[in-house]
Amino acid sequence: EINVTVNGDGKYPEFLNKVLLKAATQGYVACHYVFKNLVKYYQKLKEEQ
Repeated sequence: EINVTVNGDGKYPEFLNKVLLKAATQGYVACHYVFKNLVKYYQKLKEEQ
């Protein structure tokens, strides 16, 4: 089991922690979910610049 969390220093830590919580489970679906939502996260940050 992988249990990863981010601290509150970055933007939207609640969203990141929700996404990374899925990484604690194994399998393709969880991995796909994590990467799909990380892409959304970085696209949102890019739009804000």
